Amino acid sequence: MLAENSLQRLPSTLGRLHSLKVLVLDSNQLSILPDEVGLLVRLERMSVSRNTLKSLPTSLGSIRSLVRLDVSENKLEALPGSLGSCFSLEELVANDNMLQELPSSFGSLGNLKTLVLNNNPKLKQLPPLLLRDCKVLQSLSLHGTLINADRLYQMEGFEGFEGRRKRKHDKQIDSNVMIDSRGFDEGVDLHIMTPS
Repeated sequence: MLAENSLQRLPSTLGRLHSLKVLVLDSNQLSILPDEVGLLVRLERMSVSRNTLKSLPTSLGSIRSLVRLDVSENKLEALPGSLGSCFSLEELVANDNMLQELPSSFGSLGNLKTLVLNNNPKLKQLPPLLLRDCKVLQSLSLHGTLINADRLYQMEGFEGFEGRRKRKHDKQIDSNVMIDSRGFDEGVDLHIMTPS
């Protein structure tokens, strides 16, 4: 747990921590992560939010045990395609970056349940088969992106995603949830941002 320090870099010897399961580096001054982070083969949870990362090492794809990854509030313009090899990944949070698209390899994330991409103002599309191939995805948050509801409705696999999403929300009691006439909860999952 190394959050809220003034770390500017991590030593390559970090990769020797083969039994490490949780790594929290939020609110530092990291602009790069060493490739050796991919050697943390037992890592289950990693959070590097509120740094100045412009890219992530492709070696992250070697961490097959990773369940939750939070890379929010950085300067990321892309996510590495190798993340599609993180087969255990259930939750990916990448709010407040400059992402333009996601790698098509994300369709391989068979255990992905939650994908949070709020406030990526340049994000205009998702991989075409994401909703079809991520068969347990039930929470997708796109506030502050260029992806509108119509685009989602047209994606292959939307009906299955919508069914899972509604089942999840039917189990929760939330007085703030309002379902529109088409059944899609735009207030929680999607904020339509009209291109200027």
